[in-house]
Formats: sequence, C-alpha cells, structure tokens
Amino acid sequence: MSNLLGLVLAVATLALPLSRVELVGAGGATASLRVEVADEPAEWARGLMFRTELAEDDGMLFAFPTDVGYPFWMQNTPLPLSIAFIAADGRILEIQDMQPQTTDFHTPAQRYRSALEVNQGYFARNGVKPGDRAELRRG
Repeated sequence: MSNLLGLVLAVATLALPLSRVELVGAGGATASLRVEVADEPAEWARGLMFRTELAEDDGMLFAFPTDVGYPFWMQNTPLPLSIAFIAADGRILEIQDMQPQTTDFHTPAQRYRSALEVNQGYFARNGVKPGDRAELRRG
C-alpha cells in the first residue's frame, strides 16, 4: 500500500511543460511569471496539490476550452496561494487569496476562461489587480 501511495504522490507532483504569462497593468507596468499550463481534466484536478514549494515568479495556469464557473479549493495543497480568474480576452476579473489545506470553494462572480494560481500575495506585491491583463506566451 505504501508503494502505491508513493507512486500516486510522485505522479501528482510531476511538472507540466513551462510557458510564460505576462501580467500587464492599465498603466503599462508588467510582471512576468513562469507557469505550468494545465489544459486537461486530470491536470485541472491535480493542480498544485502536494507541492511543498513554488518559486516566487512561478505559477500554474488552468486553461479551459470554454468559459466555466468551476470552483477551486485547497485540499491537499500545503502552500497558501492567490488565484486570478481571467476572461477569454485576457482581462483579470477577480483575485482571491486561498488558505492551505482547506475545502472552502473559491468561485468568482462571473464565468471565466482561465485561472492563474501563484504564491499568496504575488499579485498584491506586483500591483496586479482586476482589470489588468494576462497574456500567455507558450514556450
């Protein structure tokens, strides 16, 4: 049984291919993140679960094929995170902070096309707010 658990944890922490997200403020200020892009249902379900560290300028972008209203939660996620919900046109709709190891649902007021998870406080430290833009640069 412990071998199976070890395998599950190893698979759960495999990194996805990396891309970049440029965050562009209304005044032209930018911040750049290296992101893993989760664009398949199994990747959406796993997210950043079981990760014990995340570099300051790293994150995960959840990319959906259509606008969705899925809630996010932090079960099995030991890192405190912030999440930005992003419209199809790249506009940041809403930003929320999420506490580790909780099952509270985090759902924005409107449907969104993608969601960007980063270390908690990253958006505030970099002056990123709703109305700013997120631009994916696949690498």
